Amino acid sequence: MSKRVPKQVAMELIAFVKRVELRASFYDPKATSAFEFARQMSSPHLQKKNPNYECLMVRQIDEDFPASLKAEFSDGSVFETETSGHTAADLRSLFFEKAEDAENALAAKIGAKK
Repeated sequence: MSKRVPKQVAMELIAFVKRVELRASFYDPKATSAFEFARQMSSPHLQKKNPNYECLMVRQIDEDFPASLKAEFSDGSVFETETSGHTAADLRSLFFEKAEDAENALAAKIGAKK
């Protein structure tokens, strides 16, 4: 069971995300979590919170293409995973965990400069 990310925390952490890209075949039944996560992450509220944030859903023609998530964060880190083994809630939890890591990395970098 995945850890639930409160809406307020998610809205704060989206500031540390540059780009989310999901790739999946529309006809792949294992891609349901990727499409649901893309729906959640394409909310206009997230774009308002971080105008530099971009969410892309790339539909693959090849049905054998494994559904995948790639996220780029403001500290330069990248998170990539196949989505078929995860629920949308799992993906959301993993994603915001990585966003929190990016926040911590930037805070440490700023703290080291002082």
